[in-house]
Formats: sequence, structure tokens, C-alpha cells
Amino acid sequence: LEADLPDHAFADCDKVVFTAGSGGKTGADKTILVDLWGACKAVDKAKQHAIKQFVMVSSRDAGDPEHGTKGIKHYNICKYFADKHLIESHLPYTILRPGRLTDGPLTGKITTVRPSDQEQQVISRADVAACILQCLDHSETVNQIEELYQGDMPIQEAFIKSVKGRLG
Repeated sequence: LEADLPDHAFADCDKVVFTAGSGGKTGADKTILVDLWGACKAVDKAKQHAIKQFVMVSSRDAGDPEHGTKGIKHYNICKYFADKHLIESHLPYTILRPGRLTDGPLTGKITTVRPSDQEQQVISRADVAACILQCLDHSETVNQIEELYQGDMPIQEAFIKSVKGRLG
């Protein structure tokens, strides 16, 4: 992601998923290159290719990096501006903001409501992947931002409930 993104990577596709992340243990320099600059370049390239949906995997604290997890503020600021760039691109988007990622198994069950207990603000990478697939298969997730945490509701049901809750 530090180099130019080739056009052929976006050819013959109508949806893009951006899951790249520098990881919580890299320095601010790598975070800026991957989580901000790389994401923005991917959004711009997707716009050039008239992509029909861009799914961005962000961070639970990207919406309010000032009050997010201490120690990774630079990461959340980068995610905030990458999300903002995507929204302002006018591409159809879905932004997923998972809690702290774990290597746990696929459960197929989530919540989109942030647990008050920070220890419960987690989700497995496998469940995030399943949520990405849900977004790609269901247009009601377009132009939505969803937080993702381990939960007790099947993924599809959780997304439907969240969207209906916003629509009233």
C-alpha cells in the first residue's frame, strides 16, 4: 500500500473491501502509510473505476478518536480521516468498526451496540469476515456505519435490526 495501486487490481470488479491495517504495535509512520494513505489511495482508485460498494474495516474508536483507547490514538485518528475520505468520495460505502480483534472462532453472532464493559468490546476476525460477506450480499448496509462486537444475535438479524433502528 505504500506504492501506487495498479489499475488491474480494480478492473472487472464492482465491490472493494479494505481490511489492511498496520497493527497496534507499529509506529505512527507505518500507521499513516497504511491506515490513512493506503486507504485513501484505495478509495480514490475505486472512485476512478466506478466501484459500486466500498467496504472499509475501520476501528471502534474512529468516530471519536479523542476519547478512544489510549496508546493507539494515532491509529484512530488515521482511521477517522480514512473513513471521512470514503464518505466524502460519494462512493457507496459500508464502514465496519469492530472492537478489539481476537483470533477466536467464528460464532456467527454479534451485536452492533457497544458493550459498556470495555473487556466485552471484542470480536473475532472470523466474525468480522462474516460481517463483510453480509455487507457485500445485502444492499441495506450501503452508506451505513456499523460497530461490531461479539454478541448473541445472528449476523444478518443484527444488521437488519440496526438498519431498522436507524430508519425508525
